[in-house]
Amino acid sequence: MVTATRISTRRDPRARAFLGREFLTWLWYRCESSGGTFTLTGTGPGNATPGGLREVGVLFNDYVALVSADETGERNIVRRASAHRSPEARTALLVGKTVEAARLEIACGEREWSAVIAGDTLDVRSAKYPAPRGETADDRELDRLAALEELSDIIDGLYALFLAARLDAAWDSEEVPAIARWIRSRAIPA
Repeated sequence: MVTATRISTRRDPRARAFLGREFLTWLWYRCESSGGTFTLTGTGPGNATPGGLREVGVLFNDYVALVSADETGERNIVRRASAHRSPEARTALLVGKTVEAARLEIACGEREWSAVIAGDTLDVRSAKYPAPRGETADDRELDRLAALEELSDIIDGLYALFLAARLDAAWDSEEVPAIARWIRSRAIPA
């Protein structure tokens, strides 16, 4: 049983890092099994409807790092076009590794981003933002900041979808078996 004292002392973000890795692994699965389009809620900037809904497209690209959950922390890093489709990535999933980091292409309306997302912290690295809009330098700088905020809102929205699935009663009985089937199906060379 977890005590209140134990909960309050677990402030080390590494103790919760598995959630971010599960998130990126789940996102990869959902991108491939459901086409990579997600409907997010929220009122962030950009292309939200009056009801706060927006469609976001997500695609895994040329970088994926997978890590084992055990104490060895063995890594597979794949850097090439369609890295997520490589035999190395398929094998890493098959032996139980989860996504430690991945380059994602994200589109919302006419705006597109490319960024490496770190699973342990959900930090955004090596981001490429949409070309800034505006007539003046100040307008373009404000648009750059809005694009940064919008990317952050999108990642938060995707993570919220994951957490809703992860905390749902059907996670163990439906989602985990579906992910396991997807991993096994990827083990067969295309």
